[in-house]
Amino acid sequence: MEKWADYLVSAVRHQVDSGKRIASHFKIHSDKGSSVSESTTWTKDEVLNAITKGKTFMTIYRENNGNWRRGSIVLLSKVEEFFLRTDSERAAAAADNLTELPDF
Repeated sequence: MEKWADYLVSAVRHQVDSGKRIASHFKIHSDKGSSVSESTTWTKDEVLNAITKGKTFMTIYRENNGNWRRGSIVLLSKVEEFFLRTDSERAAAAADNLTELPDF
C-alpha cells in the first residue's frame, strides 16, 4: 500500500452545540506507507492545528476482510469558524462533514 496521507481518520465523535452537530474528536492513525498504526483520539483543535501546519489527512474505512480502504481527503472550510469536510460543499457549508465515517 502506498502512503495516502500523513494521518488517517477512521471515526468521529460529535457533540451538539447551539443546536448544531459538531465534530469534537477523531480516531487518528499514522499512515506508515505499508501499514496503518493503531488509533489515538485527537480533538478537533488538534486536527485543525496539524492541517494548518501542512499535515495531510484522509478518511479510511475498515472492510469486512479487515483491510483498510482509502476514503477522501480532509480539507478545511471556513464559514465564520473552521470546519472539516470531505465533500464538494466545503466552501459554503457551516458544518463538519466527514462523509460516512462511523461515530465512536
